[in-house]
Amino acid sequence: FEDLLILKKLDLSCNFIESINKAAFWNNKNLETLNLENNRIRNLDEFLFSKSINLNSIILTGNKLSLLSEQFENLKKLNNIYLSNNNLSILKFLMSNTLILHLRYSKIDFSNFYLFNNLNNLIDLDLSYNKLKSNILMKLNLTKLRNLKRLVLINVGLNSNDSIKFLDKFDFLEEIDLSENEFRKDDGKFMENSLNLK
Repeated sequence: FEDLLILKKLDLSCNFIESINKAAFWNNKNLETLNLENNRIRNLDEFLFSKSINLNSIILTGNKLSLLSEQFENLKKLNNIYLSNNNLSILKFLMSNTLILHLRYSKIDFSNFYLFNNLNNLIDLDLSYNKLKSNILMKLNLTKLRNLKRLVLINVGLNSNDSIKFLDKFDFLEEIDLSENEFRKDDGKFMENSLNLK
């Protein structure tokens, strides 16, 4: 793609890609959206996106990634990150400008309670199908995500209203998905201050 200097969107989804040369996108400085969904990628070179200064959205859903450390570190325009259905156990250097983060079916150690600390602008978070349980969810301190509009926690092992009391701390929350959990009753208390729900 080195001769496609004005390329803005590249879709390589549903192929059999296992690895990508670290200089593959270096000439594509105008690239804004990169879709690598449903491939077989295990690793991304730490310099792969080092010149992708305009990258806004990256879709890596359905690969075999286990580690992401510095690949996104200098992507100041990267707002949308889709990492669901990978083998991710380590995730570092999420930028504070991240708006959308999807981590379904991950193997991340969510006892790293600092994972979301600098994501103040996040508006859409999906942690579905992870082993979170109530105690971990409370300690993650998601209430720092004050601008969150959409929160998806499908099948994460929640089983009491006490585990979701933090939801009334979100001023802008419009959508909550708590399906496929283990609730027995709903006393409605966590809904009292959720006036923006659609």
